[in-house]
Amino acid sequence: TICSGESPNISLSPSIVGTTFDWTVIQSGVTGATDGSGDVINQILETSGTAQGSVIYRVTPTLNGCVGTSLDIKVLVNPLPLPELTDGVICVDQATNVAFQTHTLNTGLSISSYNFEWYFENVLIAGAVSNTYEATLAGNYEVIATNKVTGCVSSPVSANVTASFPGESIATTQTPAFADDATLTVTVTGGNGIYEYRLDDGAFQASNIFTNVTAGPHTVTVGDTNGCTNLTQDVFIIGYPKFFTPNGDGFNDSWNLIGLSNQPQAKIYIFDRYGKLLKQISSAGDGWDGTYTGQLMPATDYWFTVEYTELSATKIFRAHFSLLR
Repeated sequence: TICSGESPNISLSPSIVGTTFDWTVIQSGVTGATDGSGDVINQILETSGTAQGSVIYRVTPTLNGCVGTSLDIKVLVNPLPLPELTDGVICVDQATNVAFQTHTLNTGLSISSYNFEWYFENVLIAGAVSNTYEATLAGNYEVIATNKVTGCVSSPVSANVTASFPGESIATTQTPAFADDATLTVTVTGGNGIYEYRLDDGAFQASNIFTNVTAGPHTVTVGDTNGCTNLTQDVFIIGYPKFFTPNGDGFNDSWNLIGLSNQPQAKIYIFDRYGKLLKQISSAGDGWDGTYTGQLMPATDYWFTVEYTELSATKIFRAHFSLLR
């Protein structure tokens, strides 16, 4: 009995000097056995599957043209263990250089049937004898498995584990307030991952730019393809409703600017089409309910101006909206 990849190394000794030997083979689940002649059968035999195979060498002696009785020699060939490892990524904190997300190397073999030796950068890892190993350092890992019954030893199988550093912080920039096509750009500081970006509950995308962003509060989330980064930031897009419907149904019953509630000092004036001042409101208040001196105003367009601060500069914006009844 031998292990796959070995030779049976069978020596043939004649009882009468001058006898020669020829053999034929019958093999099952084995490759490498061939017909031949000589005093030594030295052929590398390998199993063609994961089960034990066999070879029968039928040896025939010949002397002076006389053929003797054949002898069958059976060789059992045990398969080698076949551990498998998958490359992986660990998440490492840049400040401490400690992994907060490890990678488990799994041989796919049973601990009850095999013994294991693990190596990191060609150095034996003391005490690592399980069929899995939790990698906490980046580098090259190897495992060798030994069948407990047959003693057959696998070839070394290796896997490479790389370190991924998470993004440390995110910053957002946006187009000026009241832009028709609000665009939001996200920048990640630190890390080395391939980042993915999400706005609110939408799907993650590869681009760090969001277009046609609606006015109001939003949440930006940044992750990476290795699962190491999870950053969020709340942002506000400043805008205004294009219409409102003050009919008492609880929806769009008042009009106010969106995303400017953190500037209660902003000055907002509402005018009719002739320029008559109807109302001054606060960005932090309830807004305009569509009345003037207690009277319902007609369904038409109205104008507003707002004086606000952006990037430490005072700005004035003017536009119009519709009242619908």
